[in-house]
Amino acid sequence: MVTALLLAASLAHGSDQPLTPELYAEKFELRTGDEADQAAIKRCIDAWANQPFGAGPWKARWIETNVRITGLGNETVDDVATVRPQLIFVKPAVSVMTKTTLQLLNPNGWYCIESSVTVMGKLVVQATCGAQLADSRSGATVMGSTDAAGGVTVMGATRVEKVGCPQ
Repeated sequence: MVTALLLAASLAHGSDQPLTPELYAEKFELRTGDEADQAAIKRCIDAWANQPFGAGPWKARWIETNVRITGLGNETVDDVATVRPQLIFVKPAVSVMTKTTLQLLNPNGWYCIESSVTVMGKLVVQATCGAQLADSRSGATVMGSTDAAGGVTVMGATRVEKVGCPQ
């Protein structure tokens, strides 16, 4: 399976030579993290009935999200498309008094979202049609609304939108 992933990754990025496991890990920054990270990933893995990643410890590509306060800070966009399934661990997003959008656009991405914190703001998760999403925790909502499990929302909203789906 690793060989197939390496070949698929190299073809997706314009090379006719398969990437070695080391180059693949360097290119996609695959890592396992610590015990708490592995526990969070396991909760996501358990949420997916037919995940293709087998038993742990799991290596994932990590996305470190940005902190946005009153409109300052960068949006998070994952536009790396892989040919084969890729486990992607999304670290917490923090949104305070602003709208934050996470664009998770890998159609073969299996996104494990650790958690998010939204205070007097709005978090929008835009995921491409083929992407799989899971949250590693159950969340709390105080004086707000959410249509996504997990995270903490205080006087704000969290919404998940599918994008790029056929009509």
